[in-house]
Amino acid sequence: KKWIKLYNEINHIKWTESININMPWYKHPIVLRKGTSDKDVFNQIFIKQEYNYNFWENYNPKFIIDCWANIWYSTIYFANRFPDALIYAIEPETSNYEIILKNISNYKNIEAFKKGIWHKNTNLEISNPSWRNWSFQVIETSKTEWTIPAITIDELMKKSWKEKIDVLKIDIEWSEKEVFENNSKKWLSSTSIIFLELHERYKKWVTKSILNIAKQYGYNKSISWENVVFKK
Repeated sequence: KKWIKLYNEINHIKWTESININMPWYKHPIVLRKGTSDKDVFNQIFIKQEYNYNFWENYNPKFIIDCWANIWYSTIYFANRFPDALIYAIEPETSNYEIILKNISNYKNIEAFKKGIWHKNTNLEISNPSWRNWSFQVIETSKTEWTIPAITIDELMKKSWKEKIDVLKIDIEWSEKEVFENNSKKWLSSTSIIFLELHERYKKWVTKSILNIAKQYGYNKSISWENVVFKK
């Protein structure tokens, strides 16, 4: 009830550029921007509780990767629920990344990367810059200026000095097909839980391809809200 009341209050606020929101049971306030998809993300994460699963009760993750974090409400959810976990959050788009830094500034267990998740080291660019903030897509580019460096999930594991990923959230607006189908053996073998949003509307056959790959690595599948949940 507290969350719903807060969300209703947010909808009636006459704001200018951004506002700070103090949330029930959360240590630090978060920032919402005017005229963006921030309120929709807030609704998904905090009102609908899209990542509130019954298996968390006996689970104590030590390493979580959030890609892409958008404005990192999901990252903040994980950081409050699992304060002992190291959390890597990846976001390629500049305006999202800048607001992310404000939202996570008080969290010592979160490390931010302004990069794009891909299956190899390369340069990327935003292919749809006029879309809403939670819908940005990346494509590989031969350009060398004003580009986004790619990073692989294997590289993130190496940076963390962790041998496994306890929780991996992937919502990367069709790039999941590229990431799952190429150079994915190591991280798929080392990941316990994957939250994945599939984007069949952008990339044909992505669902069939990824479900087949996940099955090969022994994942059990369930559906929750917009996410496919793979769990070993």
